[in-house]
Amino acid sequence: VIAYYEAHFDRLHPVSRIKVNISWRGISSGDYIYFLYLIEQHSANPGKTLEAVFLLVSTGDVVDEDESEKLLSDLVTKGETLEAIKVSWVVVDRVHQKAEGILGERLHRRKSELERVNNDIIERRLASVEATYKAKRESVSSMLEQARSEKQDPRIIRMKESQINNIDSKNEDTLRKIEDARRISLQWNLIAAGVVRVVSNA
Repeated sequence: VIAYYEAHFDRLHPVSRIKVNISWRGISSGDYIYFLYLIEQHSANPGKTLEAVFLLVSTGDVVDEDESEKLLSDLVTKGETLEAIKVSWVVVDRVHQKAEGILGERLHRRKSELERVNNDIIERRLASVEATYKAKRESVSSMLEQARSEKQDPRIIRMKESQINNIDSKNEDTLRKIEDARRISLQWNLIAAGVVRVVSNA
């Protein structure tokens, strides 16, 4: 869905009224207030996703995550502009606060899973870097020992010593950057909101 919005950003209105017909079960007909958030993930595998929270105006019931994703897809691809719908600001404020709470719960669950996946990525990268570092350092160290034993030109010996120092320095820098990615953060911004009238044909 986020790829569609990136390619069709003009379809994304900050506040909108939309009607959509759905042909799948899981959501009853009615008016829903929705809030669309852009989630930015900072980790070893950074990225962006969209998170939609839909709430039924009449009851405040929340549409679950899987159905929200399907409804958002239909809203983007099949939605039609709807005539004005009167929803009191009291209701809007109440469901907005509830939506933010729901978003917080979802991000908390997502972060727990991300931490597990992120740590796996970090450990694999550390192992790969360590193997590469050892191979490079051993190769240059071997050449340095040979240069010393053969009493080669001091400039060659200093060059090999400098290469080892550079290898050590670059490795420390790489390890530090990898470890920095162990810290996960999820940032979000509300980028759109509105009312969608769902007509279920299921």
